[in-house]
Amino acid sequence: MDGSGGELRRLRRLEKYLRVMVVAYSDAGLILIEAVPIVGKLSFYVDNPVSREFVKILPPRFHQKAIHYPLGIVTRIDNGVLLSYKIISYDGKQNYNYCKILRLMIYSSETGLWNDETVHLPFSFELINKCRCSISLNGNLYLLACKDDLKEFVLSIDYNATCRVTPFPDLDKRRKFERFFTTSQGNLMYMNIFFHDGSLDHKLFFHDGSLDHKLCVWTLKSWEWQLVSEISADFTKTFQLAINLFDATTAYFRCMKRHCLLSINLDNGEFVRYLKDNIFECYYSSFVLP
Repeated sequence: MDGSGGELRRLRRLEKYLRVMVVAYSDAGLILIEAVPIVGKLSFYVDNPVSREFVKILPPRFHQKAIHYPLGIVTRIDNGVLLSYKIISYDGKQNYNYCKILRLMIYSSETGLWNDETVHLPFSFELINKCRCSISLNGNLYLLACKDDLKEFVLSIDYNATCRVTPFPDLDKRRKFERFFTTSQGNLMYMNIFFHDGSLDHKLFFHDGSLDHKLCVWTLKSWEWQLVSEISADFTKTFQLAINLFDATTAYFRCMKRHCLLSINLDNGEFVRYLKDNIFECYYSSFVLP
C-alpha cells in the first residue's frame, strides 16, 4: 500500500490510462477510484486519505465481458472503527431496461474475492444515474431508482446485500428539481421546491404577499420520511446543491442569475450570498471525509 496522494497523481500521469476518476465514497472516509486503461481491463482503487492506504482491486474474472458500473461502497464499523468494506458493482448490459432483478457483483475486503448477488423486487424498476446518485451512509448504500410507472424511490442495499424500498414523500406534487438526496448529521436528507399553482416559470405570490415557492426538507428516520422544514422564499433561477453536513438548518443553492453560491437558513428563510463564480455549466460532487 502506498500513500494515496502520490499514487493517484502517478496514475493520472500515466499515458496508458484513458480515465482515472473518483466514482464513489463512504461516510467512513473511503474513496473508490476507477482507472480505465487504453489496453486491458479497468481496475478499482480504494483510497483511505486518513491512513494513506491505497488498495488496487481487479474486476471479477468471471464477468470479463460485462459492463461494470460501480455503485458504491458499504462499510462495517464497530465503535467508530472500520472493520471491513464491500464494493457493489453491477453489469450494465443485463440491467439496462426495466426489470425485476438487479444482478450485483460484490467485492469483500475480508475475503479479497468477488461474488454474485441477485436482488429481486416485486415490480420492474431501473436505476437512475448509476453511482452519480449513490450515497454510502451508516452501513447502507442508497440509490435513486424508478418504477416502470415512472414513480421514483430510494433503493437501499446493506452490507449483507439486503434491499429496502422507500418511496419519496412528494410523489403527488409537482416539483421544480430532479430528485436526489444528500446527508446531514448522519441522516439521509431530501429537499425540493414546490409550486402551488403548478407554474414553474414565474415568480407568483399568495394573497398575503408571500411567495408561491415552498422549499420542503425531509429526513429519513426508521425508514420513513419526516418533514423537518417548510419555508417560502424566492427560489427563482436557483439550483439546489446540498445540505450542510454538520448543520441541518443550512442548505446550499447556486444562483444561476448572479452566478454565485447561496446558503439559506432553513429556520427563518434568510439567504447569504457568497463570492461570485465564473462556472456557467458544471457538475457538482460532494465527498465525505472523517
